[in-house]
Amino acid sequence: AVRLYNNFASSLDSTSSLIITDNHNTGLYIRQGSFAVEDGATLRITGNDVSNNLLDGYGGGLYVGYGDNYDPT
Repeated sequence: AVRLYNNFASSLDSTSSLIITDNHNTGLYIRQGSFAVEDGATLRITGNDVSNNLLDGYGGGLYVGYGDNYDPT
């Protein structure tokens, strides 16, 4: 659904909503950079399903990092 690949600071401000549901892969994948969620924001990641664990790990919610190559926050 949402993938953050570049080394940028991303955020969800207190007046915003990000809803990621019912995808056939990881809901939010943070490979590099940072992602901050401010108090008051709505973040919902549910019902996502990773069917190939060799590509994207297990589960369908939040996936952070990529081996030893990156150090996201």
